Amino acid sequence: MDPVEKAKIRLREWIHHAEHHMEDYEKLARELEGLGKRESAQEMRRVIELAAQQKTSLGRALEALEGP
Repeated sequence: MDPVEKAKIRLREWIHHAEHHMEDYEKLARELEGLGKRESAQEMRRVIELAAQQKTSLGRALEALEGP
């Protein structure tokens, strides 16, 4: 398989994984809030923001590979 095609597959997988991690992080943030651990919940929300940025960058990398 072509190295570029391999990279596309990996990027698609990482984007998918990032989405699932973000869901898990949000679930944990809600649980922590329910336990009164607001500071930890806030940090998890920061992690979610960073994961969203990561997902965006992965998507841009994929788009660049798929472009002309």
